[in-house]
Amino acid sequence: RQDSYFVSFIKHLLFSRYDSPIPESFSDVGQELLDDILGVNLGPQGYDQYWLEDMWKNACGGGSGPVEEIAAMIVLKNSHDALLVPFYDLYRHRNGAFKNTRNKITLGAKFEVFATRKIQAGEQIHTSFNLCDDCHQQDTGYGSPELFRDHGLIEQMPQRWEFGGLVIELREDESGDLNVTQLPVSTIEPSDEYHDVVIAEIQRMNSVAEEWGEEDIERTSLIPVREWNTIWKYYDSVHLALSTLDDSLKSGNYERKSSQDSDDGEGYNNEVDKLYNQNFGACYDENHYLNLTGFDKEHGNVIALK
Repeated sequence: RQDSYFVSFIKHLLFSRYDSPIPESFSDVGQELLDDILGVNLGPQGYDQYWLEDMWKNACGGGSGPVEEIAAMIVLKNSHDALLVPFYDLYRHRNGAFKNTRNKITLGAKFEVFATRKIQAGEQIHTSFNLCDDCHQQDTGYGSPELFRDHGLIEQMPQRWEFGGLVIELREDESGDLNVTQLPVSTIEPSDEYHDVVIAEIQRMNSVAEEWGEEDIERTSLIPVREWNTIWKYYDSVHLALSTLDDSLKSGNYERKSSQDSDDGEGYNNEVDKLYNQNFGACYDENHYLNLTGFDKEHGNVIALK
């Protein structure tokens, strides 16, 4: 209905199907291309039945009609914990120092978003789809492949990847160089044999790119342009991660993060900002009253709140 209160939001959601589609909704030939790129070792494996078959139909008892499936994909791609929140889905995902918001959900009542630091005029508002306060994925290998599977996005730096049990974080320093850090959630330690597998995957991906570059134009034209571009952008992202890991294993320029190391991913500028925002949720009660007793942010004094 054009007179619906939600008509503008619905139009935005419908357009999102084409803006950055999730792999499960790709064309048949598009999925063939993605399958060739992933092989049997690279993620996201099983993406083609993850949401519609396993979650929507089997777990939720959803129908298989085209309208129902399209609606399910739209909700999946744009929701946060199954909630569709106008404007919130316009925020970009990015971790590290770029992340500048946090959210708080009061079930059945409200969805609140707070700035975790001062956001400059014209600066992009960033949130996190996997390292947020309530995502419960900080201690898992959930990273760039899963974000691609669930949201259709190609993650910017910093990135998190899981390759055969090794979970790494890929970060870009101020000079533009990429650094690899092994995260404690990893289940293996890299060996010479593991390094050989990494090299083999890079070579296999190179061959896939060459083979598809020689494909019949009639076949590749069956893949929508936006879908084609998205798949090859993901190819570039995976290839870069593997190549950087290869270089790090060769040079020994490789960091390991212990489980004691803090990685809040919030990008706070100083300890005062960090403590302020950690206490923010505790201070904020249902009457929208900020009780900041014992907290003097202006002068940098912090007293722990009970």
